[in-house]
Amino acid sequence: MDFGKVGQTIVNQQSMINHYFDNLQNVYKVGAKGSDISFQEMVDGSGGVVTPELSVSMKQGVIKDTKQPTHMAINGNGFFMVSDGDEVQYTRAGDFRFNENGTLVSGDGKFNVQGYQLDENGNRTGEPVDVNLALDPKTKLYGGKYTGFEIDDAGKVYGVSTTTHPLTGQKITQKTPVYQVAVANFSDPTSLKPCGAANFVATGKSGDAVVGVSGEGSMGKIVPHSLEMSNIDTVAMTMKAIEAKMAYNSSFSVFKTLDKMTQMAMQLIR
Repeated sequence: MDFGKVGQTIVNQQSMINHYFDNLQNVYKVGAKGSDISFQEMVDGSGGVVTPELSVSMKQGVIKDTKQPTHMAINGNGFFMVSDGDEVQYTRAGDFRFNENGTLVSGDGKFNVQGYQLDENGNRTGEPVDVNLALDPKTKLYGGKYTGFEIDDAGKVYGVSTTTHPLTGQKITQKTPVYQVAVANFSDPTSLKPCGAANFVATGKSGDAVVGVSGEGSMGKIVPHSLEMSNIDTVAMTMKAIEAKMAYNSSFSVFKTLDKMTQMAMQLIR
């Protein structure tokens, strides 16, 4: 065994320790997915190059009812599509809210939720766009004409209009389909690249996104006013971190022994 290989092993094991502790920090983050890390040696013209390989766990997290009208979870396969205007990412974190401009955004406000615009019959039109129901500050109407909104298990966003009959005093409620939240899936979602706790981007191994809506094809169903909790197993992840630490300590001991033997050999030569 040489210094180079032992040194690379130590670096890899330190990366594993960091990776598992990062997982543990995401245990209580909405929609977070645990992942494993391994190291593969890729041989090229200059020799072996060690690269990290991630495998994301797509195990379903527990879904909890929050009673919040803009919260959503996915029961089954798929991801919400969110965009910052430059890049589309995919997430299981459905802690959405309407911002001051009436755009449905991620919990941190950095990404806009993507959905299809719907015609008056509820049919999709065009490609996914930002979901927007701007609240008029003067009339307090969403989109300038709705008194409220609703989101159903198909991911359809309705503008709700409530009026009172002038003679009977009876309240009349009408719902108009405006948007349908987009859902995307991949041929190999475990190979997506994590971007934070619950967001991902596509990779060559994951394949391109197949975009649809709730319950379509292999897509899971949207669960309104709910959130999916993290699927990270605290005990299992802690054990993996401990095992990685033990392997690191062992490799470091070997490294120190090799260093000591090298110094002794150098002294004999002198």
